[in-house]
Amino acid sequence: ISGTIEGMPDDSYLLIVTMLSEEPKFRLDSAIVKHGSFVYEAQPKNTVIQIANRNVPFGGNVIFVEEENITVDGKVNDIQNLNITGSENNRIFEETKTKVVAFVDEFKELESTSDDRTDIESKYLDLTKDIQKYVLSQARTYSTMMVSPYLLIEFMNTPDQSLERELIETFESFSPELKASPFGEYYAPVLNSIKKLAVGYT
Repeated sequence: ISGTIEGMPDDSYLLIVTMLSEEPKFRLDSAIVKHGSFVYEAQPKNTVIQIANRNVPFGGNVIFVEEENITVDGKVNDIQNLNITGSENNRIFEETKTKVVAFVDEFKELESTSDDRTDIESKYLDLTKDIQKYVLSQARTYSTMMVSPYLLIEFMNTPDQSLERELIETFESFSPELKASPFGEYYAPVLNSIKKLAVGYT
């Protein structure tokens, strides 16, 4: 894992930390920045990490590490939005996030142009359902990849009731390895709660 963080002072260092472990941000490695660039010597494979500036509160940036070289580029004042290349899982996540943001922007546009609260609330529910349908479609399409259970965590904790069965079937279609992954284990209790409440599910 290597990259350049524009504006990062020399001799500062970045941390590489795991996610959803017993210690949610357990440190794996650190990298010293020289001329804005860094290289991590450790190469954890098939896991999910975050890169964090030691001195900056961190959140919102996820890196799916694969059996590939990962390149990270960005700016020190926007470290939560690094550009990540070399990871197919990250590409899928960014593709999904971009689509979800487009749905959200559509709702904001609606809210700013309509005074009918009933109409706004109805269309909001429709948009939420459309977002969740899209996320489920992505999770099914990439059901062998570790990004899929993460998509459920990110976007499906409160599923539309009409999509509960589809959500359950999507998760159950994942491989045993995915279900046993940190994200799979994290989401399983949520899914069990949904199962108990799902209408007509046995």
